[in-house]
Amino acid sequence: MYQIVVLFEALFFMMIRKYFYFVLLIICIAEIQAAPAIIKGKNKSHAGQVLHFEFLTDYISMNTIVLASGLVNDSGEFFIEINTDRTIKIFCNTGYYKGSMFVVPGMKYEIVLPDYQPLSYGDKFNPYFQPTEYIIGIKNPTAEDPNTVLRPFHHSYNAYYNKLALQIKSKNDQQEVRRSLDELTYPYTTISDPFITNYVFYKSGILRMLAFQMQSRAISKNYFLNKSVLYDHPAYMELFNQTYNKYFYFFSRSEEGKLLEQDINEKKSFAALSITLKRDSVLKNDTLFELVVLKNLHDNFYDDIYSRKALLEILDSLAKQTTIIRHKEIARSIRDKVSRLMTGFAPPNFSLYDLKGELYSLERFKGKYVYLNFCVSTSYGCIKEFEILKELRQKISADTLELVTILTDENMEGMREFLNLRDYDWTFLHAGNQQNIMQLYDIRAYPTYYLIDRNGLLLTSPAPSPNENFLQLFGRILFMEKRDTPKN
Repeated sequence: MYQIVVLFEALFFMMIRKYFYFVLLIICIAEIQAAPAIIKGKNKSHAGQVLHFEFLTDYISMNTIVLASGLVNDSGEFFIEINTDRTIKIFCNTGYYKGSMFVVPGMKYEIVLPDYQPLSYGDKFNPYFQPTEYIIGIKNPTAEDPNTVLRPFHHSYNAYYNKLALQIKSKNDQQEVRRSLDELTYPYTTISDPFITNYVFYKSGILRMLAFQMQSRAISKNYFLNKSVLYDHPAYMELFNQTYNKYFYFFSRSEEGKLLEQDINEKKSFAALSITLKRDSVLKNDTLFELVVLKNLHDNFYDDIYSRKALLEILDSLAKQTTIIRHKEIARSIRDKVSRLMTGFAPPNFSLYDLKGELYSLERFKGKYVYLNFCVSTSYGCIKEFEILKELRQKISADTLELVTILTDENMEGMREFLNLRDYDWTFLHAGNQQNIMQLYDIRAYPTYYLIDRNGLLLTSPAPSPNENFLQLFGRILFMEKRDTPKN
């Protein structure tokens, strides 16, 4: 009998243990599949608008993706779910304003938006326009939420940063600076939320760099070398970007880095570059090392020190060799950004209408050269060059060279009135239904030109205008094409 009781007890406890592990598994799965954050609110001025909440894919390329969108109903109410498994910073563009906030998985936020003010047509197509930035207000704040906790920190931090910036050329009283930094960070020493503690830690690192004129090497050792990489943490990445800014340039001037320019421009080798860079003790951490390389490859695309094609080859090599999935994603994001207007790559596509309501994309012109230009009909410079383009049209057949003008006039009717008074014999499209086209083509002045080859790849970016010897340039291109075409 005793043995039966013992056996029964053993079976009972086995069942309890299995049940416990099952419950624990469910809890773990629930934690992994965190509930979405909820964002809701009401503002009737936004009725009928679609709210887009964006997120930076990474803090190097600074490319954004839309995490979630939602329609504001006729009453001005909106309810949007943000799927995230960690605390992140998100952005929302609404006309003249760009708001930001932190979202925590599972949290419910009732937010306050400023009244909607639509952009004027000129601002929509102004490449220099910058929305007014603000911190999104929250009606139902909780004491532990990062938006609540960090609001007073931001106020104190900004005031102290401005004070240090004014004293940048003078010697700061180091004892006084340390006392002020301790005062700034002390209220957050008992907080357990790692997002908040890391935010305060890395933001104070920026102040220490400014106050003590700390060199990047010291910051690297104290804040990055033996610590986890926080790819999506805004404060971590802000200090990271400051610390490793122009790293290639400064290291190449040292004895250890004298081969760096040769590794890039001549060898075009990620392996050779790695050997040279790893002579620097601050890059012993392989994950940190790759991220620093990614940042500097990105930044140097916009300088004239290194060959862009060489930088791109090294970027592709890093993406292929790395075992870190996030680095592959960042490399792809950088590549998409920097190659967007590079010769030899496909330019951004578009879908735009002509006066007849016919939709055009770049695919339509494959097999021909395309001389693409951006203009506005009220520009004297554009109108003057249209007359030169008219002469060019008479000299080169449309079967060889397609002329395509994208007008950014306020509306299609204005474009119609302009063209009805003239006999221009080439394709005119209106930019109205693709507002981001100016940013995609980096248009900063009218007129701006691009030359696209028969395969739909950029041949000259940007291209010379028609009064800058374009005809001679295109003649040489046709000559070389004929020369290189195999004879039957």
